[in-house]
Amino acid sequence: MLYVHHEPDSRCWSLDGHGAITAGEAAELVGHSHVSVKPVIDLAVPIQCPGYVASPRLKEHLALMNAGLCTFPHCDQPAIGGDFDHQEAYPRGPTSTTNGGHLPCRRHHRVKTFTDWRVATITTGVWLWTSPTSEHYLVTAGTTTPLR
Repeated sequence: MLYVHHEPDSRCWSLDGHGAITAGEAAELVGHSHVSVKPVIDLAVPIQCPGYVASPRLKEHLALMNAGLCTFPHCDQPAIGGDFDHQEAYPRGPTSTTNGGHLPCRRHHRVKTFTDWRVATITTGVWLWTSPTSEHYLVTAGTTTPLR
């Protein structure tokens, strides 16, 4: 997957699973690959799905917010195959970026659901995890920062 991020004065290219690449490297990939063009996913615009199951577009949106990784502290598992975590249980809370906002891998979704681990969304793309022993971890862009 090749993501093209365009800002008014510059272009930034990134290859899923590899990080930043040059415009020349992107052109080389596009010239020798099957290309599918998808609509832009604006991370500032919330997405809501009808029902319990998160759509592939919502999952991709959430994965992009944490560098494509699980949002659990120190986990490097891919998020795109992860579980949508309803912060307020469905159907009281919708299946949306505003009632989940993160995509843990299956193992860590179960840890959060069935143990005393808790998570709060601080702002878009920033999560505060609290362990059962009250240790706190800030997770953003695939990076975990223990808070002391």
